[in-house]
Amino acid sequence: MKVRWLLALEIVFFLLALTGVAQAHNPNLSYWTLNLSGDMPPGETWDERAQEIEVVGSTVHVSYWSTDGGSWRLYYRRSTDGGQTWQPKILLFETTNNNTAQRGWKYLAVDGTTVHVAYAAYHSAIDCILTYRRSTDNGASFEDARALAGPFWWIAPTRIAANAGKVTIAFSFQAGDGAQQTLSVMNSANGGDTFTSAEVVSSGDRYWGVPVGDLKRVGDRVYLLYRHHTGEWPFNDDVLYCAAALDGGGNFTITRMTTLAADGHFRTYDVQEGSYSPNIAVDGDNIHVVWTQNDTEPYSNNRSLYTRRSTDQGQTFGDPTKLAQNQTGGIGDMNLGQETVAAKGGYVYVVFMTSDSTVYLRRSTDSGATFQPLQTMGSGAWWPNMVVDPANGAKVHVFWWYTYRYSSDGGASFASPVVVMPFRANFGGDTGVQMALGPGDTKHFTVPLVFCTNAYGWGDRDIFYRSLGPTPAPSGRNRALKTFSDGNEARYDCMEVASSSWLNFASQMSAEVWVKPQPGGVNTGFTDDKRLIFHKLGNGVTPDHYRLYSLGTFTFGDERRLAVAELRHCRRLVPPERRHLEPRRLGPRECLDPPGHDLRRRGAGE
Repeated sequence: MKVRWLLALEIVFFLLALTGVAQAHNPNLSYWTLNLSGDMPPGETWDERAQEIEVVGSTVHVSYWSTDGGSWRLYYRRSTDGGQTWQPKILLFETTNNNTAQRGWKYLAVDGTTVHVAYAAYHSAIDCILTYRRSTDNGASFEDARALAGPFWWIAPTRIAANAGKVTIAFSFQAGDGAQQTLSVMNSANGGDTFTSAEVVSSGDRYWGVPVGDLKRVGDRVYLLYRHHTGEWPFNDDVLYCAAALDGGGNFTITRMTTLAADGHFRTYDVQEGSYSPNIAVDGDNIHVVWTQNDTEPYSNNRSLYTRRSTDQGQTFGDPTKLAQNQTGGIGDMNLGQETVAAKGGYVYVVFMTSDSTVYLRRSTDSGATFQPLQTMGSGAWWPNMVVDPANGAKVHVFWWYTYRYSSDGGASFASPVVVMPFRANFGGDTGVQMALGPGDTKHFTVPLVFCTNAYGWGDRDIFYRSLGPTPAPSGRNRALKTFSDGNEARYDCMEVASSSWLNFASQMSAEVWVKPQPGGVNTGFTDDKRLIFHKLGNGVTPDHYRLYSLGTFTFGDERRLAVAELRHCRRLVPPERRHLEPRRLGPRECLDPPGHDLRRRGAGE
């Protein structure tokens, strides 16, 4: 198959200024991303975090918290056309208390055209109220805030879930100074019109906690994960429990997940760290739970990843299955609280990462009865999250810091990685990344970014959005792509195209690039950096190793910057003596053409 690309690029580089000043928001970084929160007036620097995204039909719902260090604001923003255009943000709550927005909590739930938001509203240091706001018109407007419970000494944390017109809010709280800690739920069977409360468990002591870790609701079934930690460190027990209710959240059956460590104690770690990711998956009658624990004693490194399955809607659970262990099976130390699980149609996927920023996968094709061997997903990662196609459990989408991959064969193989937001040199936020799946296999991503260059200075933390749909087949029409780079503006556009069958050519392809060079660029005359105009990515670990082919520029020993072509790792098509070719300078009509390939550089006049 022969594919011809026509790319029209304007590449403009300028020298960076030596100093910069702090900016109130980040610049427009590319034509394919949108800064959802960068609309503050000049001089006002607000940091955004704890963003959430949900997609129902053509409506994309996003919530996030914003702070200037003294005040906290909870915002909501939506798009009704699949992310193409966005309506103005809506302020849902504002407070001067700085203990409101917490990483890994869950404030937003969308059920059809009803949007539910629940949060802990601090009105003073000892006056905290569980507060609820609802939209019944798909996010166009919100009802006034309603106090559901309190005032309490404090509330931490909160979770919200909604399905089929039913809503549950789970929260841990301490009623007053000296009171024991309690985990409770507020349940609504009428879409949020009214709520009833139910206590799940109390700690028994003011110093012992029962924080909720995750919450799922499917019809009248409600599932909670919570930890109960007791005693004084290091002799305390930290136990993970799953509470399951089949009556809408009124009465719970509670099952201990954690197994005893060798020292006779329970050593469970927090199931959320920095960014919310599910630790419960519901697939019909099957309930899957994942967590990490220490199998020996508190000061050891013997940390393991476990899963347990219920086949009777959470009323009983089978024996735990160990999926990974630190320094075993080729992995390093697991990054605690970043494990996550998804399940559909008998497929079960568990993703976790290690402290060297590597993402791993364990998967099951028999509803969690057995798991396939460990698979490496990629590196340079943080905050992995995962979504299964609701209509096809064999299709799973995985997203971590900047990078997206998907599988359509139950995780047996994955498409090459796509860098969704290629700003890897910029400083990210501390609130993780989030992904949601929309109609037509369109993925929606939100990422917090802090931009910084010598010329621009520091920006604040903003929430960036991008959608990524299936790659369309060639239309037969010539199309142009314009990108723009400017060092002074701190802007470096680029675009990545997801893998597809029509791009995986079997014999030959042609690539054509028109370049308009301009003098004075940051890489002119004094650097040997390789600057790529376009390239194909494979599955390697580092950029130099997973580029399959590329066209770009390179400064050689004579300090002339010339066009170069690369061809790497094409083991099936390139003879052994020509693998791993170094960059070659090309004349106006010279081509690098191993057998079976047609990879040419052409001038604008050809």
